[in-house]
Amino acid sequence: MFIDLNVPFPEPIVYESQFTPSKKKQKQKPAGLTNAHASTSAMAVVPAHPLERLRVPDRKALRERVEMLIHLGYTIIAFTQSVQSKLDPAAPVNWFDGGEGTVFRDLDPRFNGGKRGVVQLRRLNVVLDEASEKGFGFNAQTTQLLAGYDILSLTPLTTSTFQSACLQHSLPSSSTIHLITAPLLPSPRLPYYMKHTLVRTALKNGARFEICYAGVFGDGARNWWANAREVVRAAAGGRRDGHEGVIFSGGAGRVEHLRAPGDVMNLGTTLGLPHETCHAAISRIPKSLIIRAETRRTYRAILSEPKLVFSAVPAGAAEDGGEQREDGKGVKGLMEILNEEEERSRKRVLEADDAGEGQEGDGEESEPSGRKRRKRRRKNR
Repeated sequence: MFIDLNVPFPEPIVYESQFTPSKKKQKQKPAGLTNAHASTSAMAVVPAHPLERLRVPDRKALRERVEMLIHLGYTIIAFTQSVQSKLDPAAPVNWFDGGEGTVFRDLDPRFNGGKRGVVQLRRLNVVLDEASEKGFGFNAQTTQLLAGYDILSLTPLTTSTFQSACLQHSLPSSSTIHLITAPLLPSPRLPYYMKHTLVRTALKNGARFEICYAGVFGDGARNWWANAREVVRAAAGGRRDGHEGVIFSGGAGRVEHLRAPGDVMNLGTTLGLPHETCHAAISRIPKSLIIRAETRRTYRAILSEPKLVFSAVPAGAAEDGGEQREDGKGVKGLMEILNEEEERSRKRVLEADDAGEGQEGDGEESEPSGRKRRKRRRKNR
């Protein structure tokens, strides 16, 4: 299972410049419509599905990226909506409204009858700058809006916002953040020093630090290498004695910038991480982060309201593989399904190995030596 938690989602047409900090534009255009097609009428009808609110080239390019991620072997991805400066509760806009928990239903195994695909999650990333130091909208007023996202993340640009992200916003609550993304491209040095006390506090609260490999392709590649090593030093502890505080994501806006999980692991070893940690940074650590994201819907990550669900499907019909599983819509049910699939695939591999060894043997090999060989192969795997 390989996971990419940063797939940039194109900005919809009717929502362009919705989050600009200029108040004059908001007074002149109460509906926030700035596109040439949408500005002709303030009463323009907003399309219901997220894909219908995109331009046709953006829609095709987004599908190409998703299909390439499936081809590369990813199991879960997260579409990212980026917001500059702050989240305004007076004009909240969720780019994924109307998608019923996904974007491409025919590519999501939760909705396409179990066919091959990739699970699609929704992520909100807020870029914090100097104007965001007093507050960026993660409060009780935006709790209902934040409930529409599976993952929350911050990109602090100043020392004060970085401290706030590590100490305050990583605490368990209805608006807790799960990822902290450092700006790796603008300058050769990060705009703040990543102190071990702040980083350890964020890791203890359950947050993780993200490194997007898309910055390698571009003019700021030298800045990316220097800043990525700094993030590894602070959040992963350096080389062989590192902590599991870093995850690798794509962040690629073009299909040719996507890379396979093996390439991402090789990139992590170049930054000084052991191979096992690099493998966990794109599989096990993001998986645990997704499960932790469910705690936003509980009280201080401890108590939740139980729900009694009555099944209207007969007991025999639930075994049909073509039917859509109702419990698979939630993230928790999704993790259970994926764990079951992994366990079944692991058992099939072990059974195939045992059967192959039985056919290859000519009867002269003793039973104890055959057991040792099978144990050796399982250990090396």
